[in-house]
Amino acid sequence: LTIAVQCLPVAEQKSMTKRSASKWRSSCRIAPITIILAVASGSVRTEAFTIASRCALPWRSARNTAVQPYLEEASRWQACQLAIPTSTCAVFAVATLRGAARKEQRRRGVRGALPGKSKSEYSYPPPPREGDYIDRFCRATNAAFEQLVLPPIREKVQVQPAGTAGSDILDKLTAAPEVPGISRPLWLVMTGSIPTILGWYGYYKFSVEEELFQYELRKEGRATGCGGYGTLFPFVFAVLFGLAARAAGLLQLGDILIAMGSVWILLGQVNLYRRVNEVVQEDPCVSDGKPVLWEWWALLPPPIDVIVGVRQVHFLARASAAARGEAWEKDVVAEELFPFISAPRFSLKEFFLTPSMWFWFTKDADNLDLQQVVDKSSKKF
Repeated sequence: LTIAVQCLPVAEQKSMTKRSASKWRSSCRIAPITIILAVASGSVRTEAFTIASRCALPWRSARNTAVQPYLEEASRWQACQLAIPTSTCAVFAVATLRGAARKEQRRRGVRGALPGKSKSEYSYPPPPREGDYIDRFCRATNAAFEQLVLPPIREKVQVQPAGTAGSDILDKLTAAPEVPGISRPLWLVMTGSIPTILGWYGYYKFSVEEELFQYELRKEGRATGCGGYGTLFPFVFAVLFGLAARAAGLLQLGDILIAMGSVWILLGQVNLYRRVNEVVQEDPCVSDGKPVLWEWWALLPPPIDVIVGVRQVHFLARASAAARGEAWEKDVVAEELFPFISAPRFSLKEFFLTPSMWFWFTKDADNLDLQQVVDKSSKKF
């Protein structure tokens, strides 16, 4: 491991901050895993501990004198038994260090490219205005539930400037929220949500809420949404405590908590559609300056709530790309397979009477006549 560290590029060593150095130390301390792997392979003698202890840099200086006699007596066969797990630790630790250094370099480059935006200006939005209780409530709710999240998780999902994350699919799926928000087309959201059984969609919900929250604060100086923490975690805690109450026999209390969490996340979804309408109207190229969603459709049963949900994903992705100055790449799912997703705002009546916007194989279908549909239905009964 010592040799591996020395082989790192000098630029990456210098770019290490306290955070990346902390990650490096944590990676070095995975040496106990080496002991477990060595025991599994049959090497249970004292040399297993002594060689593994030398892998951990913070412990190395204190162990040199004590383990020297054992190291001199260690056989080549025992060293080979430890070579694979030890090298695995080395590769993992070096990869972690290089990733942290690259991320720090990219973050510095992005911040340096933002004219007039220092780190302090970026991190601290203006204080709430006097008498603006909506802004105060949203900020307080977000801050309160943020404190309930473990610090390592908060650090991982801390909002970053635009361009911090890479452009690869995996980079976008695992990226922290950014301002302006990351453009996540519908096909990308489906790529992360379907294999995880909608597990990643929870992170998507958190990210877009937090990005809109921070974007509002920096653009308008006030927030009209509770952000990722204030929107998602009240729902999560309410459901968890509700299930715990039901398991303890408090059925009525559990039902009340679950119902409260459901109402909260549903109202947050309605509010999200309202803010997405405001964002997309800022760029005429996205929606011709018109709203694209009916907010109250979130209260309707499936499939209507799903229809408005996927439309929100599509138009928010287009608005985010425009805000970041990125070229919009065609979304095959939203613009070809299911044309209703990218269509201008339509009513329920227009949707049901216009088969051409349903699927790719109904694009050439004629519009339905409502009177004919009613007549055919009446004849059947």
